[in-house]
Order: sequence, then structure tokens, then C-alpha cells
Amino acid sequence: SLHVRRHLTYSIRDVEPYVIRKSGLDFTLNGRIASSPLSGIFNLYNIVAAVTVAKSEGVAPSIIAEAVKEF
Repeated sequence: SLHVRRHLTYSIRDVEPYVIRKSGLDFTLNGRIASSPLSGIFNLYNIVAAVTVAKSEGVAPSIIAEAVKEF
């Protein structure tokens, strides 16, 4: 069987501007402000990674934004 490898790249710049607070994160996702109850730069990087994979799989931006709120 043939396995195709894809390399996805992402950067924290993909969600600028962003704000990190103890109470959560605000960041830009598809040109709109999105929020997550998670805090910390490491969580923001994890969100960017998850969003990048979801986009690459064809998940609709509105579904991604709703999922991020529930992280």
C-alpha cells in the first residue's frame, strides 16, 4: 500500500493578534476573533496545530470555531 506523507506547517502568527490571560485565550481565526477557556502559550500552539489539521481535512471554518470554544 502506498502511504502519502503530507507536511503541514503552522505558526503562532497564523492567529495574530492574540491575547493570553489566566481566564483564557482570544485570537484571530479566519479573520474573526475566537476564544478558548484554555490559557497559556502552549495551549495556543496546540489550538493552532489542531486548526491547521482540521482545515487540511476540509472541516468548515464555522465548525472549527465552535470546536475551539469547547476545548
